[in-house]
Amino acid sequence: MPGVLNSNDAFTRRAEEFAEHYSRFSRDEMARRARFHLAVSILLADYELSDDEISDQVLTDGSDQGIDFFFISEDEVPRVWVVQVKDWESAPRNKQVAAINKMVSEVKILLERQRAAPNWDDRRRSRLQELKSIRDEDYVVEYVLALTGQAGPAAEKTDFPEGEFSDITRLQVLGREQLLQFETVLVRAMESRVSLSTIQGELFALKRPVPATVFLVSAFEYAQATRQLSPGLFELNPRLFLSKNALPNKSMLQTLNSEEQRPFFHLLNNGITALCRDVTISDGLPIDGRKTHIVNIQGLQVVNGCQTTETVWSWAADDPVSARDVKLMVRLVKHIDDDFSALISKTTNTQSAILGTDLVANSEEQKSVKRALEGLPERPIFYENRRGGIRKLLPSEKERFAVAVNEWGDPSARQFRIIRMRELAQALQAVTGLPEQAKEGIAGIFKPGNQRYNFLFKQSWSDPEQLALIADLYKFISNIANWTKPEWRNLNSRLPEDLRNRYLTLSKLGRFYVLFLTYEYLRSPESPFGENPDDEDPARRPLLTPERSIEIRETLVQSVSPILRIAVDSLRAVREGREHPVDGDRALLRQTAHKIRIQDRFRDSILQQNLN
Repeated sequence: MPGVLNSNDAFTRRAEEFAEHYSRFSRDEMARRARFHLAVSILLADYELSDDEISDQVLTDGSDQGIDFFFISEDEVPRVWVVQVKDWESAPRNKQVAAINKMVSEVKILLERQRAAPNWDDRRRSRLQELKSIRDEDYVVEYVLALTGQAGPAAEKTDFPEGEFSDITRLQVLGREQLLQFETVLVRAMESRVSLSTIQGELFALKRPVPATVFLVSAFEYAQATRQLSPGLFELNPRLFLSKNALPNKSMLQTLNSEEQRPFFHLLNNGITALCRDVTISDGLPIDGRKTHIVNIQGLQVVNGCQTTETVWSWAADDPVSARDVKLMVRLVKHIDDDFSALISKTTNTQSAILGTDLVANSEEQKSVKRALEGLPERPIFYENRRGGIRKLLPSEKERFAVAVNEWGDPSARQFRIIRMRELAQALQAVTGLPEQAKEGIAGIFKPGNQRYNFLFKQSWSDPEQLALIADLYKFISNIANWTKPEWRNLNSRLPEDLRNRYLTLSKLGRFYVLFLTYEYLRSPESPFGENPDDEDPARRPLLTPERSIEIRETLVQSVSPILRIAVDSLRAVREGREHPVDGDRALLRQTAHKIRIQDRFRDSILQQNLN
């Protein structure tokens, strides 16, 4: 939606790519929510959140008890992200402090509660359940106040009573310029240049079977050279910093703070394993009569050593004198190809928990999906099997995946056929009969040996066009502006605004059910595309044939749009049923017990509409 926000401000221009998710709002409100979306996407860039997972919370940002965005990571030590986004044009320090206090107070309430109060909404109940699931674990709470208006950051930990933020909590107040700088570092990390010095005799260069360099560097110099690259330094690292309280990090600090053990740190610590695009070694100036080498590194990426790096950063800042005498082991491997780099990242991190998606990112089945979707001669789809792949696309490369003008919905909306691994797994989960598990039950699918993963990515599709139809339907349905006629976007003027907004929100939150119902109809005998399958169980029913898939993709708006309204009407009818109303959208969409009622209502409505 180029130029829709009409601003010369860099942050607002960068937010334009998210404006399409909020096109039904007024221009000012659309801009506010788009900037909200951008801030969250930058903050959580290292996690596999799709635009739809972000917009789900951005759309429902009322009655939030001071928390605009809430997310718990799947790290070994979970990170609880508690985010408040303010579009203030100006904000004194006391106003920022009040906003942070509101977040902190709500988290304290949730951590102390055993059950939800009767008047709590779905959103608050969900947060309570998520926090209850990690109470007995080590975890870190990240409080972030993101200021997307002109207001600059001011509030700091020192503005709060002593003890308000413990060792397991962090506070960040970020303005729009800081957010953009954060993103710039993340995107350009692979092009960074770093030089580290080492003394002759403390460097070993290996040429075969791959170029590698092992050397010792002072902790102070390493900290000075690499801190500026955060957070992009860890783009290929499976996990981020856990906390000072994580056992390995506690042990590291004990060693660094011990005068007896400090000289042996490079022997007691695993050191840093890093990849790079290129490395050259030159002679440096002598130190105390000893020759030195300068290791010049392009595109430094730490794949194992995030905990060591961040611990050294913090310790070296507090004790720079001692840090000059502490040595750190660096093992540097030149990037040969993505497979080998992925293997190094995987094998050097097997002692710690990492995301399942990281382990399968370069598997043969994921490469097969990537080849299938990106190799289509018509309407190819970019498949992000490796995190960060989208950010590395050049504008000219991205154009190849653009949706043609007038093909989908609003012709002014700039849209692209891009889908992540997690999104595709959710979409396949939905169309193969488990829409109620598609949103929140997806993480376990990527664990080693999971049979559902094998079914989704190895058995449920046999042709690129089948898979492309699933991806297209998911992207098409996720943005309801694509499939709602102008007169329906505002629904009916007779509907009160709160009901209209609730209806539209249900359309968004229920996208996996809408996808499930739509696909179920498309392959049913009642559909013009159906092929009278023998098995009536959607979980075992085959996907549509390539020929049918191509036909639907070519006429997506005309073939699918009428069905989507019926699907949402069916969800709403069951949600607000007179005899058995469902208590909340979450219960409707996540509890298997409601699926049969939803399906029955949908089938009855389809027959009444007589779409053929």
